[in-house]
Amino acid sequence: MEKLASMWGEQAHTKLSLGDTTIRILGEHYARKGYQVEFLTGDAQLKAYQPETKSMKNRRSDS
Repeated sequence: MEKLASMWGEQAHTKLSLGDTTIRILGEHYARKGYQVEFLTGDAQLKAYQPETKSMKNRRSDS
């Protein structure tokens, strides 16, 4: 909780709520682990913090 509180304090200028900051941090965490993350929200500000999805290259050769 202390880490979350300090990160939220650093992000205060973005005007994200504590809940939105938590969602953003968790999204980044799962994206780093290789999961595809999508924020299902109508909140454009939160959606802007959605981690980019990296395209997976096909390891199998179709030739």
